Amino acid sequence: MSRAPAKRPSALPFSALLARRETGASSSAACQSRACQLRLQSLGLSAHLEVAPLHAEVVTSLDLDVAEGRYLLSASADGSLGICDVQDQAREPGAPAVSVEPLAIVDRATENGHRAGVSSAQWFPHDTGLFVSGSFDSHVKLWDTNTLSVACDFTMPGRVHCVAMSPVSVAHTLVAACGEGSSLVTLCDPLTGNAAHTLSGHRGSLWTACWSPRHEHQLVSAGTDKSVRVWDVRRSGSCLRA
Repeated sequence: MSRAPAKRPSALPFSALLARRETGASSSAACQSRACQLRLQSLGLSAHLEVAPLHAEVVTSLDLDVAEGRYLLSASADGSLGICDVQDQAREPGAPAVSVEPLAIVDRATENGHRAGVSSAQWFPHDTGLFVSGSFDSHVKLWDTNTLSVACDFTMPGRVHCVAMSPVSVAHTLVAACGEGSSLVTLCDPLTGNAAHTLSGHRGSLWTACWSPRHEHQLVSAGTDKSVRVWDVRRSGSCLRA
């Protein structure tokens, strides 16, 4: 006789898992894992809107503005950047999804646009009036959203892999940039148009950088030397740990 397949134990609801955590019956790691599972299970495509294709090649970067949570900035390997309003509008049940067209696109045909693929793009953290982009054309550009013109243009030593601005800064508007051709993190200052401040310590090209979500002067970077370094940009020789 064939055996009936064993029944898998049903997963605890999150409220029960929290109760078990409070009594010490479950670990904090188990609670975190279950919370992630529940969030993933609740994800679904919007039935109300679809974003129309914006780019001819691979999309390399996405950033949703923090100020309103509705404007999506996208970058592509074709050298273009696009902006869409993705605010979900309530519609009648069964109504067809609305195709969202781009509010704006800048590409290689745009004056002072990037001449190679855009690897990274980010909104100015405090409003949607500015955004920054980094490209394989070795340029970091700060854009005025209203005029779609370049407010600042910084030349890097090689292809730019990543640009990043602090989400909590009130004392500075520095753009951290990193990429090929240098083992330095370059700090671009839109207020002065200067990119002379660099952070040295890595021994290879850099791939990514990220500002602390709590401390406006702290920055993390990583690259081909297989190291991760934490910096305080106010200090000379500012690597706090690696």
